[in-house]
Amino acid sequence: KKGYTNKDLETAGLISVSEKGKVFDRFRGRVMFTLCDHRGNVLGFAGRLLDANAKEAKYVNTAETPVYIKGNILYGLDITKDEIRKTKNAVICEGEIDTIQAYQAGTKNVVAIKGSALTEAQVNLLKRFAENIFLALDADMAGDAAAHRGIQTADNAGLNIKVVEIPDGKDPDECIKKDPAIWLQAVQDAVPFYDYVIDSAAKKYDPNSALGKKNIVKDTAKFLKPIENAVVRAHYLKKLSQIIDLEEDVIATQIEKEGDRLNVEQKTEMPEKVEVMKRRDYIEEYLLALLLQAQNPQDWLVFIKDKLSPKEFKSAGRGKIYDSLTKTKNEFDIKLFIGELPEELRPMADKLFLVDLGPVLDDQQKMLEEISRLVWDIKGLTIRERLNDVSLKIKEKGDDDALQKEFLSLTSELQKLIQDRRMISDDS
Repeated sequence: KKGYTNKDLETAGLISVSEKGKVFDRFRGRVMFTLCDHRGNVLGFAGRLLDANAKEAKYVNTAETPVYIKGNILYGLDITKDEIRKTKNAVICEGEIDTIQAYQAGTKNVVAIKGSALTEAQVNLLKRFAENIFLALDADMAGDAAAHRGIQTADNAGLNIKVVEIPDGKDPDECIKKDPAIWLQAVQDAVPFYDYVIDSAAKKYDPNSALGKKNIVKDTAKFLKPIENAVVRAHYLKKLSQIIDLEEDVIATQIEKEGDRLNVEQKTEMPEKVEVMKRRDYIEEYLLALLLQAQNPQDWLVFIKDKLSPKEFKSAGRGKIYDSLTKTKNEFDIKLFIGELPEELRPMADKLFLVDLGPVLDDQQKMLEEISRLVWDIKGLTIRERLNDVSLKIKEKGDDDALQKEFLSLTSELQKLIQDRRMISDDS
């Protein structure tokens, strides 16, 4: 009716097209949610399964496209931004249902981040409208690493953070269905984030035992050490001192030690480095670390070397290491391999070989999934960078048939990559 072609709909992530050309509606049998930017422009869609017994994913979202990037939007902000600006407060939920229920219950300054972690782009968007954020997330915010990263980003940006503690650990949707008044009271009684961290640790461990005191300080150190404001830091040291009955200077000294230990771990472990490294660097290093530490890299390279070229690495050095790996034989000796690399690449290879990858190396299925995902990510980022370059050229030169053709070709290539990845993920 609107004149959109199947190619347009496929690029937008609304349909899937089989190799035989058959078209499938990706959102069939689902209630639809429109994903808009803060101005109300439609960027994508989300769909929740209507049949609870159907053997399909409960939620389906538009795959990332040239216009929709999940971490760049806040669901509902186009509707609630005026109330957020008026109150200077934003209540943050995880998903669309929670947000709609909260809005209907009377919380008109609510948005959803579609996940457990705030991104830098979302924080920058929130800062335009709010001074205070109230987190009503399903995740354990004191223990969830991704949530922790988002909270640090918001804190560094100067936002005041509070936590909405919903009774019985329910999510906003469940709570509001039971009694909207309980939800509204929980929002009103939201506690400052650092109080929440300390109180959560005190409930988790015995504050009267030596081991309990040690664990409470250990759990809170990663949050309290980065506090830059001396008054705020002193306030929470005093609170912690009163709870575990130890001198403030003793606690402060131990927090510094724990913080230093965590910093050392973050420098040697790969999984939590996203916030301090560019995503592209992280992905490339993680892939090479997995290959270098595999008992035989060729067991895994056979799946990817025809899909990923050394030239697709942003770092020429990492590209050369990957190229050398693709040329190794079945019997792999890491010391011999590093020794034969050009001298300037050996420190990089040594560092990647020493990265702590955890249990993933012992799980072949997990290894394959991780390596495949990383290859897709590298290729996807490469295409997006080329799309950005072409978009800038189009803005500079105006209508140019060759550039327009290249833009459409890259868009189609990106969509096919996303579709292929989704099909593999659905099958696994």
